[in-house]
Amino acid sequence: MKKIMILGSAGSGKSTMAKRIGEITDIEVIHLDTLFWAPGWIRVPSEEFEERVKSYVEKESWIM
Repeated sequence: MKKIMILGSAGSGKSTMAKRIGEITDIEVIHLDTLFWAPGWIRVPSEEFEERVKSYVEKESWIM
């Protein structure tokens, strides 16, 4: 099991670092923005967001 959570402020390089680590380790990268926003930048309901996150967090390995 490998789970890596990358935290930081906007523009700090989180996505770049996650992408690079994902390439090196062959672990799936999950961007919270893709779970939080529906197409057209419409915010998903809180319950749906929580379910989306839960479905990924339960996976064996991830970078988030």
